[in-house]
Amino acid sequence: MTGLSLQERTALRKQRQAAQQRQDDTRSSSPPPQTPGFPTRLPNLNITGITPNPFTSGTSSNATVSSSIATRRLMGDRIRKKVKLEPSSEAEFTQFIETTSSEEREALLHASILRLTDLHATSAQAKASNYTPSKTLEKSLRSIIHTALLMPNIKYYSGNLSSIIMTVAETNVKQMPKDDDEQDALASWLNKEINNARYQIKKTIAESLNPGNELKNIAVLTDRLFSKLGKDFKPTLSVYMRLAFIRAEIAKNHKADKFWGIVDDELEGMHKHGPAGFVDDLTTVYEEDVENHGDPANSKCAPSTEMVGDKKPRWYQSLHDNVSKIQRIKARIAATKRKRGDDGEEDEEDDSREPADNGGEDGPSEDQENDDPNGRGGQEEDQ
Repeated sequence: MTGLSLQERTALRKQRQAAQQRQDDTRSSSPPPQTPGFPTRLPNLNITGITPNPFTSGTSSNATVSSSIATRRLMGDRIRKKVKLEPSSEAEFTQFIETTSSEEREALLHASILRLTDLHATSAQAKASNYTPSKTLEKSLRSIIHTALLMPNIKYYSGNLSSIIMTVAETNVKQMPKDDDEQDALASWLNKEINNARYQIKKTIAESLNPGNELKNIAVLTDRLFSKLGKDFKPTLSVYMRLAFIRAEIAKNHKADKFWGIVDDELEGMHKHGPAGFVDDLTTVYEEDVENHGDPANSKCAPSTEMVGDKKPRWYQSLHDNVSKIQRIKARIAATKRKRGDDGEEDEEDDSREPADNGGEDGPSEDQENDDPNGRGGQEEDQ
């Protein structure tokens, strides 16, 4: 074939295809060989006596379906007598009962379950949005908040303080909500109360800086702040030092919305000096306060050796142990990033801050100061 032209090779290929087709036609026209023991043709089957499928053919099918719907309607009537439904739900129930398609009934059932889920979620959100703690719970939580802010070993004044207080209250205070949505609502309430308590403490300390103010002496000032805690609470020398430190920062006239963030910045730097260095720094500020505003020894007040006597509230020890572990917001974000193995620089501003304080219900009005916890930094040694 090597000497044939393309046209000749094409003609030869077509001839071969035609010959092969004739052979195939011959084979298909021949009857297949008979299997031994089997007849060449099957006998005619009389199927006239077989009952047709009622769901696939004829009048019998329609009658059976109608009978089935009637049966389900009777069942639905019995159920309605036992279960009281609203008119809209009753109409949907009727539709479900009279539906002949099993697939459609399954779809209707699934849709009903989804609607119930949506209604439950909406109801839970509405309940949470209207949640307010009881008067008894409010009183207990406000005592914990105010005590926490006056503790001699509080690490920072913002950060995750609200979560610390939630942790203390959950195991020591009655009437705490168990529902997740209500807990979220309570956490929001706590943040407002913390902001308000900080504002009130700062306001009282700021007033002590006014010329001739009766709270000028740190001992008198501290006793005024402790009067809200009850007679069982007595300030220690460490509390005097803490409040003298806050007063020194107020005297620097920081911007109101930056104040507590700057206070925590200073505390963070002091913690880096170690426990002994931290006490040395507080002592320096305290001695300056005594020199500028008067010696506690010259007042009628005297520091106690212990903040709470024998009648400690059940939550006090837990609060004492936890306020020394308060973390600043940036520290927690950075720890999360390190745990994930993230790289790159962290945002020095937006990502490191808590939401701005709004002062709470008893806090400042629009033309007053508006304290803002701008927590940044890491956790240092406990004091």
